[in-house]
Amino acid sequence: MDSQRPAPTRRGNAVEALTVSVGSFGPGGWLGKDARGRRNGATLIEDWQVALRERPQFLQVHQFQEFAGQLEGQPAAPPNAYYDVYSPELSDDIEPTSLTAHAYRGQGGWGFYYLNLLRALVDLYRQPAPETTVVAIARPLQREVIRTDSLEVQWVEAGRPATGYTLWANDRVVAGGVKEHRAQVELRALPDGPVKLRLVADGTRANYRLDWAQDAARLAVPEPAAMEVSFVLARDRPPEGTQP
Repeated sequence: MDSQRPAPTRRGNAVEALTVSVGSFGPGGWLGKDARGRRNGATLIEDWQVALRERPQFLQVHQFQEFAGQLEGQPAAPPNAYYDVYSPELSDDIEPTSLTAHAYRGQGGWGFYYLNLLRALVDLYRQPAPETTVVAIARPLQREVIRTDSLEVQWVEAGRPATGYTLWANDRVVAGGVKEHRAQVELRALPDGPVKLRLVADGTRANYRLDWAQDAARLAVPEPAAMEVSFVLARDRPPEGTQP
């Protein structure tokens, strides 16, 4: 695991090995300044961009089978450094886990999303030239609570570049023809409560759906690359009868 970005291991002029991760940390653990959270898969895609550029002989994926974190106060030295799972966001496990089961300092896991994302990225890696696209919304986070009327949505991609991007919120287009990897989205027209945010990469194709809750098989017919996150809109309102 590399704490910042993947560090290629070279043998002569060739890249022999590279490790990619959904999240990582340095000497300070998950609460250290150099820790990288999962960001809905954006961290893994950014690592994968390095793998696509360097084409290592051995590409290693970190890691499976770390489902829960250490107890408070452990290990004894240094105390509360948190080298295991800290929360659903600050963790590095990729294996499917329950979306509802309780874990240390966090509620719920990541379902099948990261396994499906890994499938899509491996499929892309095996292509002689990029034919498919993989996208992930880096902000907002899955299940994040948003308390404002405006939100900057951010995303990353790997593979064949999109011609533009379209954002949907609860089945309504809130931004279209976006050329950058970010967009300011107005939420005033949406009621408080759950919001399903969907990003579609226009002019692309994908062989896998990035489903959170189901094991995704390869699509018989490719679809435009897309990704969804669900967040909760809960704006701070002044009490009735008072001036805002």
